[in-house]
Amino acid sequence: MNLGLPLSLLWPVFLMSLMHPAQAASLKGQRLKVTGRWHGNALLVYKVKFRDPRKNPTHGQIAGVIGKIDAQKKQFHIGLAQIRWHAGTRFQQLERQQLRRGKAVKVKVKRSKKGELIANTITAESDNFPEGEVVLLGTVENAQPVSGDRNRIVILGITGVVPENLTNPALQLTRRQDDARPEDQFRIDLFGRPLIIGGEFGLTPRYEEDLKLDPARDDDRLRISSQLQLEIFYAPSKMTAIFLEGRLDGEIELYREGGRDKTAERRLRRGESWFFWGDILESGISFQIGRQNFQDRREWWWDANLDAVRLYITRPFFHFELGIGQEALVLSTEDDGIDAKQDDVLRILSRARWQWDSSHGLALFFLHQNDHSRAGHIGELVKESQQDRSDATLTWGGVRATGSLDLGEHLEMEYWLDNAWMGGRERRVNFTGTGKDSVKRIESIDQRSIFGWAVDSGVILETDLPLHPTFTLAYAVGSHEFQQTGLQDNNVRFRGVDRFRLYGELLRPELSNLHIWTVALGFPLLQSSSVEILYHKYSQVRTEPFLRNARLRAEPKGDSRDIGQELNIVIGLEEWKRLELELTLGMFRAGEAYGELEGETAWNAIFKMNYNF
Repeated sequence: MNLGLPLSLLWPVFLMSLMHPAQAASLKGQRLKVTGRWHGNALLVYKVKFRDPRKNPTHGQIAGVIGKIDAQKKQFHIGLAQIRWHAGTRFQQLERQQLRRGKAVKVKVKRSKKGELIANTITAESDNFPEGEVVLLGTVENAQPVSGDRNRIVILGITGVVPENLTNPALQLTRRQDDARPEDQFRIDLFGRPLIIGGEFGLTPRYEEDLKLDPARDDDRLRISSQLQLEIFYAPSKMTAIFLEGRLDGEIELYREGGRDKTAERRLRRGESWFFWGDILESGISFQIGRQNFQDRREWWWDANLDAVRLYITRPFFHFELGIGQEALVLSTEDDGIDAKQDDVLRILSRARWQWDSSHGLALFFLHQNDHSRAGHIGELVKESQQDRSDATLTWGGVRATGSLDLGEHLEMEYWLDNAWMGGRERRVNFTGTGKDSVKRIESIDQRSIFGWAVDSGVILETDLPLHPTFTLAYAVGSHEFQQTGLQDNNVRFRGVDRFRLYGELLRPELSNLHIWTVALGFPLLQSSSVEILYHKYSQVRTEPFLRNARLRAEPKGDSRDIGQELNIVIGLEEWKRLELELTLGMFRAGEAYGELEGETAWNAIFKMNYNF
């Protein structure tokens, strides 16, 4: 098979990124942030995050509600953990005399040679901190397997029990960034190993008003979509796994302005379906084949399911992965073939990350796309379902820098900087009508070279001000010819609980021929909820009478660069074990680029309800 690339363009194997070590290796020596509840003499863990193990192993952090307290001995308990303070202990957002039973605190501690936990800093936590819950951060001092699929670990002298599915890399592949599957999913014992069945049910009403920017035109709509997703996961061994996913999607149009016919759609879709073999022969190399999810944390490069094979190579502080994919099967029951835009499109994707410091990392991205589908010829008749207006051979490459800086006791900054370059050749096919709605004729074929670049950057400031607000300032620019990969979702999270569209929930443009400024203000709510208020300002790099892949159903006139501005409010509620709620409101105001429509507004509202099982 001709991949359309010389082998010299494939990234070297030594480029890798940060990823936690494979499960076959001991957890001992790893640094974890775990959340759990006391069960007998141990902490029953239900959430795990891996942290940089290069930190001092005697230092850590524990957050929870104070139980017993003895002011004379200068000590208190958070569950079974006993903590002592001293004259040098710093108190933040509370006074020493405010320490009392029932007060929630976060304590930075050092474990002494005698095994005592000595408080360096004690900070007040929210009064809504769940009773009995403990958040523990530290280095694993000891780890041993116990009955079933669990491991017993010791952090800062505190014993915890961790389910294997929280640390097994195969199981982590089933967790998308915006999923919140419960840990007590339905299980069946199969050959001594658990077969896990779960998924989610989602319901999403959405209202759109004046997306054509003309109140006189009938384009208001109210739709409700539903999704039932079923997942089956089975690990024949600790380092092999099989995952199958199917989805039933439906959509009903409840209202359409003008009283035209409403629509109803339903379809069955195939989702991820793959086999994974991790840490082959304890080499740090893992292999995955099947329909799998390619997702980067910011979804700026890609977030898509592809039929592919993928290789992972993992070392401490480094990770490398290389995937080769091409659509192999029909995606849903409503398709009569592979989507013409995806048919015969071969992709080579690679990502590498180096965590060069405990708070800073660098990542490299690479994508080569070779559309080797049939070209067609002028005058040929083509069915609507088989029309493909663009065939291209394109290559993207880029660098991402991310990290955080401690700016003092009351301020922390997180930053990101994405740079991308792309180039190649594109063949554009222009169609004309034939008198039949479902058939078009190829009128002309144009070819051109494409070269472009883009930058996406931003900083997030997290403060200790009242209500703990976070402030975000971001700027992105895509050159006139730049195109994103087509696999991107531009779906991110700042400091809230929900992900949202980085470039606006209503306009949702691709970063192409655009300058985009974003200012955001966020607040935490309750324990696992938040609100984000975002403002976006758009202008074109070069005046053009179109926006690439925008959701607005109106085009600029091409005589001004001022596209307009958008305001979003994103409210996320995740206070429940299985239920997630999200409300997104958007308002776009047209700029000078829309001529006589300048100042007109478009609106949307989206409510999402997901029940995880």
